[in-house]
Amino acid sequence: TGAAGTWVAGVSTRARNIEMKAESFNGYLEHDGVLDMLEWRKENNAMEEDAVEKYSKHVKTIFQVGEERSDDWQTVLDYPIEFVPMSNPYDLKMGEELAVKLLWQGEALPNQLVYAGSDHAGHSHDHEHAEGEDDHHHHDGTQLRTDENGVVKMEVSSAGQWYLRTIHLVLSEEEGLTHESNWATLTFEMKAGGNAMETASEEVAAAFPSYIFFIGGTVLFLGLFFAIKTIL
Repeated sequence: TGAAGTWVAGVSTRARNIEMKAESFNGYLEHDGVLDMLEWRKENNAMEEDAVEKYSKHVKTIFQVGEERSDDWQTVLDYPIEFVPMSNPYDLKMGEELAVKLLWQGEALPNQLVYAGSDHAGHSHDHEHAEGEDDHHHHDGTQLRTDENGVVKMEVSSAGQWYLRTIHLVLSEEEGLTHESNWATLTFEMKAGGNAMETASEEVAAAFPSYIFFIGGTVLFLGLFFAIKTIL
């Protein structure tokens, strides 16, 4: 980083193909919370159909350097699918909501299933969808949907690293494929009371009245003074 400000960084992976038997594909849809496609397969008697999916992932994080805020948090990286905050996450106070717009090919994406949560709970949310994965579901976060303007609102209720994630999965007409998915995540951090050092100082100050610090400082100064005088 070259200067203080609100920075953004991202990674967009090259598309890859994966072949899955029907049972594995259905398990992946349930496991990673792609529930709209799972429901479509049930309604269209497609639960026994195998899949060949092309997928890519688009990861974005916003982080604060120093105290000075900048407008870089609103930078659009032009990924196929992308979360764009509508305000600076680092201006949030505990318990407030953050509004985020979800873009698909540069346009607002309405009615998209999104998951929000905090990684301090220990849930991972970016794994390969292959056989033999761990048993916990990746959609343990709060389930949300974007509105008609592609906007979703998440409440940031505690300190920790927060995320939004979604998988946009559609049927594909490309030869050799049955589906195409694009994964998107947005992460940022909420610190209790703002700057960590300020928070620590505030907690200490709350525990001890200021006059105790004054008396302690005076005693320490006098002790050092007489110790030095004795040595000299």
